[in-house]
Order: sequence, then structure tokens, then C-alpha cells
Amino acid sequence: RVRFHLHVVDMIRINDEYVSHKKKKGQWTVKLLEESQIVDDWLTRVYTREMTLRRSQNQVTILLGNSVAALAANPLSRPMIENINILCLGSLNKSSRKFLKEEFGLSDVETQVLDDIQTNPDMARRFLLVNRMEADSTTALLEARVPESVSQSSLFKIVDTVD
Repeated sequence: RVRFHLHVVDMIRINDEYVSHKKKKGQWTVKLLEESQIVDDWLTRVYTREMTLRRSQNQVTILLGNSVAALAANPLSRPMIENINILCLGSLNKSSRKFLKEEFGLSDVETQVLDDIQTNPDMARRFLLVNRMEADSTTALLEARVPESVSQSSLFKIVDTVD
């Protein structure tokens, strides 16, 4: 456990220097984080810092996760939800769709698209992109194309959510 903490502290320091160096050169950094509900509070604080403070340092942070309501319920991770500007939403259970509608003010049309993604097999591998960086959010429907050779392989797996 102590060794893991030290490795994370090293990673944070290296990341700090890297992002600062890129900002000084006028460049942007894109970071991909994977959300997990099962982490210590100190690691949740690290993720929250990445999502909130790094914006001023030219970092775009992409958060992969399917536990939006759980993140919002945790006081340590709540700022992550409050600072999300772009949502890419796929197959979500009913409670998550309801939470997103209430929390982010999704319209009835956007909610219907999310319902269709969940229930209509023709909408498989489609995602609703919501750009909240403007006063009036703009949306787009994205489709992930997967070659048949990949989708039929033993390595390909679709994780279903249940209403």
C-alpha cells in the first residue's frame, strides 16, 4: 500500500512538470482518466484536482465512467461532475438517465435519444454527445463503427446496462 502511494505521488509530480512544460510552450494536454467508485478518498481527490484545476493549465481531461450518480453523491468527487463540459452518453440504466436529465438539464428529445440507445438494438454503439461549453448546449449523435472481424472475435465484448 505504501509503495502504491509513492508510485502515485511520483506520477503526480511527473504529470505536474509535464503539463507545466506544455503550457509554457502554448500547447494543450489531453488526459484520459478511468473513473472507479472503489478507490481511497486520497485518490478521488487526485482525480478531482485533475478535472478541475488543470483546466487553467491547458489540460483537457476525459473521464471514462458509468457511475455518474455515484460520483455526484460523493462530496469529494462532486466537483468533477460540476466541471464536466462535454458528455458522451451511451447505454445507461433508467436511474442514470433520470439523473442526467435533472442534473444537466437534458431536453425531452435528448432523453428520448438516450432511451432509444438503451432499448433499440438498431441504436447499439451509438452515443449522445452533449456540448455544455455554450449557453445553449449543442448535441450530436455519434456512432462507433466496429468491423465485423472485430465484433465477432472472442475479445470483443459489449457491456449491457439493465433498467
